[in-house]
Formats: sequence, C-alpha cells, structure tokens
Amino acid sequence: KGGEGVVLRDHVGAFKAAACHHYSRSADPEMVELQACKRAIQLAAEVNVRRLHLESDNSTVVAMINNSEKNLSAVGPHVEEIVRISL
Repeated sequence: KGGEGVVLRDHVGAFKAAACHHYSRSADPEMVELQACKRAIQLAAEVNVRRLHLESDNSTVVAMINNSEKNLSAVGPHVEEIVRISL
C-alpha cells in the first residue's frame, strides 16, 4: 500500500490547492513520484497557476525530468508526458 500527495502554494507560501491518491497495491517508487508530478502539473492548470516550481524528494525522478536526453527506461513515456504537459 502507498500513496501520493501534492500541495500547491503561491509565491509567498499560501495554500492554493491539494490532491492525494491511495494505491492499494505496492508500486514502483519512481512511478508513484512521477504520477504525483503529473498530478501536480494538472492541478496547477486546473487552478490557473501560470508559473510552477515543481519539487520532489526523489532525486532520481528529478534527474529524469531534467534530463534532455530520451529516457529509454520503462517509465520513459511517463517522463516524456510530464515534460510535454509542463511546457
């Protein structure tokens, strides 16, 4: 079991929105973190956030998102989608 959560705050730290998701089955930590990143970007769009600073405690996921080379791993398509929707 596990879960993910996202919190959106403005430039002064005031709460804007939040979301969470529960996973009933064990999932790959990187995949869960990527899903959280995707949900944060989608939530930001829903509440009209124009500039987003995305933070994660998973350095592997951060490196994958920031890497300009094509990700050929199993999570590569998810990384590419996050990069695409964040533009």
